[in-house]
Amino acid sequence: MTFKSNDYIIIVASTCKNWRIDHCSFISTTSACAVQTNGYTYGVIDHCFIRQAEILVQDDNNSWNRPLVLGTSNAVYIEDCESVGSINQDAIDGLGGGRFVFRHNTLTDMMLQCARQGFVRIPFHVQL
Repeated sequence: MTFKSNDYIIIVASTCKNWRIDHCSFISTTSACAVQTNGYTYGVIDHCFIRQAEILVQDDNNSWNRPLVLGTSNAVYIEDCESVGSINQDAIDGLGGGRFVFRHNTLTDMMLQCARQGFVRIPFHVQL
């Protein structure tokens, strides 16, 4: 399935758990948001192609009261996706305690943004 937009394309909100967005293409000519999550929601985005768009993972301030349980399904997982953008464009961004795992993805002219206020910074490894 292919989505073409220059705005927000898919928004997952509230307390929705165990959702999956897979084998989709998100095409934008500007800096759109392919997928945005809002709130205490966890799921998987996998095997997608994303051009000129980002994924935004955000929670709310209550996330700081929940334990950080690494290695569990309590995060948004972005796996096996390809993102193509312009130089210094975000592939993914985190906000307000949003929790995500970003692995086995291919980025071209994109970067990871984890510096917004209220985001837990966790080291990551890049394999070239």
